Amino acid sequence: MRKSIRIRLNVAFIGLAIGPLLLVGVILAWQGFATQEQQALKLQREVTRRVATEVTAFFEELENELRFIGKAQQWPELNQNEQYKALRLLISQDVFESLTLLDSQGQEQIHISRLSLLSTELRSRAEADEFVIPYTSGQVYYSPIYFDEVSSEPLTTIAIPLLDLRTGLIDGILVAEVRIKRIWDLIASLEVSEGQSVYIVDAQGRVVAHRNPSVVLRGTHFDLPEQDGIQLGLNGTRVVLAVERAHFRGQEFNIVAEQAVSEALAPAINTVVITVSLVIVALIIASALGFLAVRQIVQPVQAMAATAQAVSAGDLSQRVEITSQDELGILADTFNSMTIQLQTFISSLERQVAERTAQLEASNKELEAFAYSVSHDLRAPLRHIAGFADLLLKHSEGQLDATSLHHLGAIVQSTEQMGRLIDDLLILSRVGRAEMQTRRVALDEIIHKVRGELAPEEEGRHITWEIGPLPPVEADPILLRQVWANLLSNAVKFTAQQEKARIEIGALPIDTESSHVTLFVRDNGVGFDPQYTHKLFGVFQRLHREEEFEGTGVGLATVRRIVERHGGRVWAKGEPDHGATFYFTLRQASEE
Repeated sequence: MRKSIRIRLNVAFIGLAIGPLLLVGVILAWQGFATQEQQALKLQREVTRRVATEVTAFFEELENELRFIGKAQQWPELNQNEQYKALRLLISQDVFESLTLLDSQGQEQIHISRLSLLSTELRSRAEADEFVIPYTSGQVYYSPIYFDEVSSEPLTTIAIPLLDLRTGLIDGILVAEVRIKRIWDLIASLEVSEGQSVYIVDAQGRVVAHRNPSVVLRGTHFDLPEQDGIQLGLNGTRVVLAVERAHFRGQEFNIVAEQAVSEALAPAINTVVITVSLVIVALIIASALGFLAVRQIVQPVQAMAATAQAVSAGDLSQRVEITSQDELGILADTFNSMTIQLQTFISSLERQVAERTAQLEASNKELEAFAYSVSHDLRAPLRHIAGFADLLLKHSEGQLDATSLHHLGAIVQSTEQMGRLIDDLLILSRVGRAEMQTRRVALDEIIHKVRGELAPEEEGRHITWEIGPLPPVEADPILLRQVWANLLSNAVKFTAQQEKARIEIGALPIDTESSHVTLFVRDNGVGFDPQYTHKLFGVFQRLHREEEFEGTGVGLATVRRIVERHGGRVWAKGEPDHGATFYFTLRQASEE
């Protein structure tokens, strides 16, 4: 079947079965994905808030400890050895990189590093922020995070103003370089999920804390996204990311928590996989059920189609073998009944055709008998009339007056005209009954012979013949010769009044899409009135008086009958005193 019903029904069945399921699956998967994304984002935000709280608590604890130390000791009254012991006790916590005591002028009084080394090169910090800001404002100062030139470890400076308990004035500054590395340990101690990472980025986009120290030490930068959600993470992969911004003493810390999309949205991805799997399983089941259901519908239809094709080919004995009691069974019974009725009708029609053929054959035999009668029985009286009229003319030569001679001449001419009419009718009768023997015919040879037969009629006249290229045709050469004889004799006859007659024979350009060729005969004779064109090819139809042009009115009827027997058609165009053109079509001969 060119457009298979089976395929269309299968597609429709599967579409109706899978379409709703697929739509529901897509909606559920999308909702699950969106919900899981929000849950994963919420989890990351909770982690960032917890880390922000702990980082804030870390710095507050350091600040409180430094404040306590500043209040507990009367630093200006202590000698250098006592100051060194107090700072050494404080720096032993390994959270400070260095501790420095400044006097009220910003001059270093004592400087001790993490390795408990006491510096002998003391310098003035009177212009440094860690002295100027807390000394002038009385507030604790936090510096931006910076990196140690040797270890590349991130540090920040905390400066605590020291107050004289007696005067309440600031008489010194305690400066502490704090190691951010302690926050690394804080982040490393967090329990994180698979594919999850937590790190801190400062205001300049530098990663200052990460559970992997190498990330910090190699100076990694990260551009914070404008909003939380699925973004590109620190490693350039897609992650669910949340940022919590913590502000402490004028400094900004951005706590970032991220988790790989494949891990964060694993439940949603699993839902999608399950949905796709269900759709595939449903597709397989629907295809199987659809195949079985469609088979029950299509097989009877295909059986009826095959039977219909056999019936159309002429085999009326074929029947549709469907025994089901549904609509298809009713359709099959109706089709079989229709085939039986058609077979009965055709049989009846064939009997009628046989009877009509027998009647036609009898009529043809009667027509042949009539033609024989016309040819012999009617010709004999005509010959007698013509013969006795001729004898009477010879016997009474010189004895009859002019009127009697005119009457006898009229009798002779009428018998001759009657004889020509009988000949033309016999030709017309034979044309309709003769068996055609079609073959490839070269037209030039036929036209040459017909012109030779018309030579006596051309004597004493000036006729110009224009014969163009003529393609070969498939026709009966004898009948086709009669067509050309009638058309060319008419052309010669109806140009008799022209001083210079012109007769053109040719063919119109061949249409490649048509199997027929159009031939024509054109003359510059008397022509005819176009309103009587329909009468041209009728029997005994004449458009000119017999006194002007002799004829029987049967020649063009013969032409039409011969052309139509060849499967062609004939027509004419003309104008009074402007000539006429007769066209006819014949089947073009195939290439040899």
